[in-house]
Amino acid sequence: MKRFLMAVFVLLAFSLSYGETIVVASDVWDGRVNEDHSGLYIDILEAVYANAGYTFEYQIVPYARSVAMVQNQAADLFVSSYYEEAEGVLYSAKEMFFDADVVVAVYPDNMEFSGQADLAGKTVGWMRGYAYDEYLDVEVKLYEIDNRENGLKMLQHGRLDYFLEAKSDIEAIDKSLLEGLDVTILLQLHLYYAFANNEKGQKLLQIYQERFPVLLESGEIRALYEKWGFDYLW
Repeated sequence: MKRFLMAVFVLLAFSLSYGETIVVASDVWDGRVNEDHSGLYIDILEAVYANAGYTFEYQIVPYARSVAMVQNQAADLFVSSYYEEAEGVLYSAKEMFFDADVVVAVYPDNMEFSGQADLAGKTVGWMRGYAYDEYLDVEVKLYEIDNRENGLKMLQHGRLDYFLEAKSDIEAIDKSLLEGLDVTILLQLHLYYAFANNEKGQKLLQIYQERFPVLLESGEIRALYEKWGFDYLW
């Protein structure tokens, strides 16, 4: 009976959604969200809401702005949030992550690095709007960065001790920016879509929670990972 009622709810949500637009706010992550609105995370979203009558509008903006847009209900969801990272938005069940960030520490190659303890009390940079401090066991002197290339240059000029970033983003940049630097894996954090805290966001979240497990079981999510050449998590 519970499954029947859930199916009825989702069918009703589908029937009410025709003609509506889902406004998606996202930063660019190479191969995951591209400037041309292609990518793995886009394909997953469009598979979840396929045949539900929605169209998509993509706003490519810096990550911090994407969060603010959903908090202010200027967009319906933002992409690539850590679990309950942002306040005033809606998250799926914790087990319904769609990817994971492997977070690396970047640092001068004349320094040794053995883990989080080495970050304690040091000047550590990461992109503005990221919340890595919530996942660290030590206190650091935070320096928020607006441009990752500038962050790496600050490392090279001794203005930062460490720079934390997603492994995928470090792999995608010009390799000349890593000259004289080492990279070591620090954390692995699951990623989620975060929805506006309003009636429409609740409806979109409900559809996601119903559809995403179905796509996992059918193999469609695996096929999308293979299409874009990323490691499948499940």
